[in-house]
This record gives sequence, structure tokens and C-alpha cells, in this order.
Amino acid sequence: MKETHIDSFLKKAIVPKGKNRHEEIKNDISGHLIGRRFPSISKDYYDIFGVIDGKASTLLTHISIMIATNAVLLSVNSANILDITSITLVLCFMIIALLTLRLLRFWAEGFDNVDPNEIASEESEKKGAHVEYMVRIYNEETCYRDRLYKFCLNATTILTLLSLLSVAGYMIERVIS
Repeated sequence: MKETHIDSFLKKAIVPKGKNRHEEIKNDISGHLIGRRFPSISKDYYDIFGVIDGKASTLLTHISIMIATNAVLLSVNSANILDITSITLVLCFMIIALLTLRLLRFWAEGFDNVDPNEIASEESEKKGAHVEYMVRIYNEETCYRDRLYKFCLNATTILTLLSLLSVAGYMIERVIS
């Protein structure tokens, strides 16, 4: 498949240039490769990250729809309290969206401190300090993403319910006036 003009432009703007180009590219992608070199340790974690990524993407879609819904309600001539409610809901949904975007980030604190050579020498025994460090980093990141996802989901559920009440308020106002 032929590269599109936009891809060509973006690659020129984003991908490293110069005589150390290949070394910089190698350094940039090394974090993605370290954990995958040891599937006996990391495969389950990457599977979990993939599930959380999928759920977070779906949640972001819902959040976007709720932001749009509340923004449309602002275009309706209505009572100030309903407008203030919609503005507040839009801002709250935007904050939750930012938190949810963090769930899609590959990198985590400590991933770059993993020494692949030490892990390779310890992997057969799975009890060396480097393997334990790698497992601890993956456990912490998995726990963090899981709890952050649950928080974002619960907050989105509450904000969606409040948005439903706000829509009901707009509808009641229309019927009354």
C-alpha cells in the first residue's frame, strides 16, 4: 500500500532525523519491546492492558457523546440553572475524559528501568531481583489502570444520570412554557 501524503508529512515532522536517527528510533521503541521479550512474564499483563484499552476507548466514546449532548442543551434558550448544570457537566466529563485518556498510554513509571539482560539471565528461575522488579512494576501499573478505569466508569455513570436529569429539566421547562 502506498504511503499517503499526510503520513509522509507527519513522518518527516515526527520521526527523528540526523546521523543518530536509527539509534534514537531504537531508543524510542525499546520500551515497547522490553516486556515483550519475556512473554512468560509479561503476556498476561499486555492482555490486561489490551482489555482496559478497549474498555477505555468505549468509555471515551460515551463521554464524547455526553459532552456533545450537554453542549447542545446549552444552545436551547432555558433557565440559568439548567445552563449552569450543563456547563458543569461538560467540564466534569472533560476531566473524566482526560483521566480516561491516561488509560490508553502505553508507558508507565519504571518500565524504562527494566534491564532486559538481567531479566534474561534470571528468567529461567523467575526469582531474581530484576524479574521481581519487572513483575512489581507490571502489578502496580495493572492495579493503577484497573482502579482508574473503575473510577472513570463510576464517575461517568453518575454524570450520565445527572445529565439525564438535566435533559428532563429542559424538557419539563419546554412543556411548561
